[in-house]
Amino acid sequence: MANHPSRRLASLRVVPGRDVARLLALVALIGSYLSAVGLRQLWTVRASTYDLVIYDQGIRAYSRFDPPVAISMGVRSGLGPDFTLLGDHFSPVLALLAPLYWIYDSPATLVVAQGLLLATGAIPLWLITRRHLGTVAAYLVAVGYGLSWPLAKAAGFDFHEVAFAPLLTGLLLERFLAWRAGSARTWHVVTAGVALACVKEDMGLLLAGFGLAVVVIGLRQWRTGRGERTGRGVTTLGVGFVLGGLGWTAVATAVVIPAMGGRLGADWRYTQFGATPREALVTMLGDPLAVAGELVTPQIKVLTLVLLGLLTLGSSAVSPWVLMVVPLLAARLLATQPAWWSPDYHYNAFLVVPLLVAGVDGIDRVARWLAGERARRVTITWSALIAVVAVIALPRLGDLTWLTPDGWRRDAHAVAGLQAAARIPDGVLVEAPNSLGPQLTSRTRVLLLDYTQRDTPWVIVDTAVRQFPFCTLDDQRERAAALQRQGYQVMAVSDDYVVLHDPTAEADLAAPAAPSPCR
Repeated sequence: MANHPSRRLASLRVVPGRDVARLLALVALIGSYLSAVGLRQLWTVRASTYDLVIYDQGIRAYSRFDPPVAISMGVRSGLGPDFTLLGDHFSPVLALLAPLYWIYDSPATLVVAQGLLLATGAIPLWLITRRHLGTVAAYLVAVGYGLSWPLAKAAGFDFHEVAFAPLLTGLLLERFLAWRAGSARTWHVVTAGVALACVKEDMGLLLAGFGLAVVVIGLRQWRTGRGERTGRGVTTLGVGFVLGGLGWTAVATAVVIPAMGGRLGADWRYTQFGATPREALVTMLGDPLAVAGELVTPQIKVLTLVLLGLLTLGSSAVSPWVLMVVPLLAARLLATQPAWWSPDYHYNAFLVVPLLVAGVDGIDRVARWLAGERARRVTITWSALIAVVAVIALPRLGDLTWLTPDGWRRDAHAVAGLQAAARIPDGVLVEAPNSLGPQLTSRTRVLLLDYTQRDTPWVIVDTAVRQFPFCTLDDQRERAAALQRQGYQVMAVSDDYVVLHDPTAEADLAAPAAPSPCR
């Protein structure tokens, strides 16, 4: 941070008990709100097989001391019914959620766990803010964090590994600042980094960004002559994180995930630069202007950048900690996957804590140019505005419908879907539309209904609303008609759904996935 750590961190090691209670109460409120956002989606049949059922299947398998097999993903991707979560993304941290399934075996468990985990990111953020801006500012920033639109987007879109990222990112930053102050050891920082790496393979990019920021901090401290030995140690630690983070992402992507059953290069999203990482690197180095153009084209990327900047009212731009988000954010913006650029999905939740820490550092630097009461007014005003902007943005970018009774009311199509799902016996293999998978996954083996002919005994087809991954509603209706021509019996039919069954069907779970006709 802007102030020398020995003057500020070392004197604030003890948090009064009343503040601990208040902070935990705030975290509980944030967690309840985020859990409600996700539970509403599940209750109103708006959650999806991709991705809630995928994680539900894998973590349920963990709870039974089995490999985290996600049959819905493995079968649809053509990788087989024994495909595990670790072959998609290397996220061993998810195994920590397995004991929750011993208490309540349901995808709702993941939804609530995600809300509470996201909320805990407020704890290290509060500690960091309190050390540098004071207790009042710490509460305001924590509120701004809890109500921020990236967390609302993450909570409203099924479940993902991002649930663990805010807490572990905040812990990494907090431990580093304590290490600089002499109140933590190097292994504390390294352990926090290793834990973050277990969230997902691309967290190595976040760790590399952390290392880059640490290098800048260390070089500045070294150059100014304040604590030369500490400056050298900080720089060395930063270089280690840069190399370790980049190395981990490369090894996890190219070696570990394929060893777990994934396809090498399956998630390569930079084909505009080349078919391989080496080709892409050569192209990017040869035409940096094209790379710069890709970062802001199409315009939705600019919107995402602006919205991220507004999380801190721009104060993060004057802090070296903003460098922490650069590698991961650049990797997203340069990709050909539109969901990665958008503010509408969970990807931005990885960035909220480092951006807010950068914002705290930035406004702390601004306050140092002022004196006495003026500095305090600036920091309190900034912190209050962080919370106010989060509240203002929430109705447009978040989800407040859970606050109203109508927000929890199931529409006629949802009711029909639940009635169709109720016709499926326990324990069977069923192909279901994207929105019905979460309603069936606790008691059946769910596959996502798509274009592939698999001869599963039970099939539900939505004939009223287009569902992923179908291109058109007519394609879904034709799927139902084709199954009937094949000999499937109609067990239930309505204006919304058809339930089909063939007691003689022998599922071919190794059938290659039919290519999508969507353009």
